[in-house]
Amino acid sequence: MAQKKYARFQIPAVGAGATTGEQPVLTPDDTAARRVTGIRSTNSTKLIRTVLMKTGQPMADIDDGIFATYLDFVPVDITYPGGVNITLDIRNSSAGTLLVNTNAVVIQYEPQ
Repeated sequence: MAQKKYARFQIPAVGAGATTGEQPVLTPDDTAARRVTGIRSTNSTKLIRTVLMKTGQPMADIDDGIFATYLDFVPVDITYPGGVNITLDIRNSSAGTLLVNTNAVVIQYEPQ
């Protein structure tokens, strides 16, 4: 079994009905291929979606209610080649602003 590693992405402030746009989740292994095996958010009560991206294309679009259901990493299986950043887009569908430094997303991955 490959060694699991984790990268944390602090969700920035996101206005009501807004999106962060594609944001990099930097890891110490960005020059090597990585296989993302799970994603988890500390936000499970607000109306936001976490979109795991790869070179500008959505690969997994997860409603945050799913995180509440799993209470653990939501399984995904996406391989990123070396030099390609893991990226996220946080989409706020609620009527309120997400405040900065209140929620984070954790990516579980395996260097290949």
